Amino acid sequence: MGKWTPKTKRNAKIKKKITWWKRELATSQAKLNVDKANPRYTVRYRDSGDLETQAVRIKSIEKVIEDLQKRLK
Repeated sequence: MGKWTPKTKRNAKIKKKITWWKRELATSQAKLNVDKANPRYTVRYRDSGDLETQAVRIKSIEKVIEDLQKRLK
């Protein structure tokens, strides 16, 4: 196994963040799909707001993932 260098440590941290954001993206998309199918319950603790607010959150998460992937070297 190789040594930990500053570059590999940085990339490992970034990959960990990307994994976390992808999990958040999956849960947000699942919640949005549920809310679209059943518009009676549209307020969530984490994704509070209506469908547009949840869609904006999903777009911002996708942008964060894209920015993190650009930081990988």
